[in-house]
Amino acid sequence: MDNNDLRELISLLTEKDISEFAMERVDATIRIKRSRVPGDAEMPAALLSPFSPAGPSISGGPSPFLPITALPPKEDLHILRSQTVGIFRESRVRGGPPLAEAGKMVEEGQITGLIEILRLMSEIEADVTGEIVERMVSEGEPVEYGQALFAIRRCKNHSQAASL
Repeated sequence: MDNNDLRELISLLTEKDISEFAMERVDATIRIKRSRVPGDAEMPAALLSPFSPAGPSISGGPSPFLPITALPPKEDLHILRSQTVGIFRESRVRGGPPLAEAGKMVEEGQITGLIEILRLMSEIEADVTGEIVERMVSEGEPVEYGQALFAIRRCKNHSQAASL
């Protein structure tokens, strides 16, 4: 995404009166949040040039945009990633109960899902013991190598793991 694309995006967000916008791509993440300042619809100079520090808008008045800041991590979660490409399957049998769900405990080596490749099933094994916080793919969704499948909160002690 170049400067012209950013200008067009910001103009569209201002024109449509959109106060927050987020976009993630493989190569970049963009988050824009703008405050409500009546009568000031110009783009901030900081977004016109990627090398300038955040400053006032072109008109010299207060900027309608807040500075972009990195979001704090939600939590220190382990991400279980796909080791191959294929179609994600949550169960061994179509329509059957899922092998792993959010809120359930898993042990290292436990099967959490399957990836179908040319009608063959490849098992996805948990590589840590802990609680599944989020499943990041849906049944039947194509997955790529290295794609995040599950977010797992690691067990801090053995008594948590024993409650499986």
